[in-house]
Amino acid sequence: MRIRKPAAAGSFYPSDPERLASYVDSLVGERLELEGEVEGLISPHAGYDYSGPIAGRVYSLLRGRSFKRVLLIGPSHFVDFDGLSLGSFDLFETPLGAVRVDREAVDAYARGRRWMLEDLPHLLGTLP
Repeated sequence: MRIRKPAAAGSFYPSDPERLASYVDSLVGERLELEGEVEGLISPHAGYDYSGPIAGRVYSLLRGRSFKRVLLIGPSHFVDFDGLSLGSFDLFETPLGAVRVDREAVDAYARGRRWMLEDLPHLLGTLP
């Protein structure tokens, strides 16, 4: 089983699960009201001290909703390449627990596209 370790726990957000859960709850707050279904979100991507309040408001739209699958897209901070890197991970480890990757869906998305199952873009931020 391939596990992707958290790259920024303890630097851009707390690594302690209780502290992190409390911090996220304070950032998300009450759910914003929205008519219709949530089909996608665009949220800032930075340390919680920088973008947390805005990201929390965006993610509040998810409170009380359930989803079968979530696709997260983020920038590559350390590796330059064309397309998207999906990685070959089975789990993404977080301070709040592990999140299972739907390998079947990832493989189906990657087939015939400019997406690669390359781990390096995911690993450079996690290497000592």
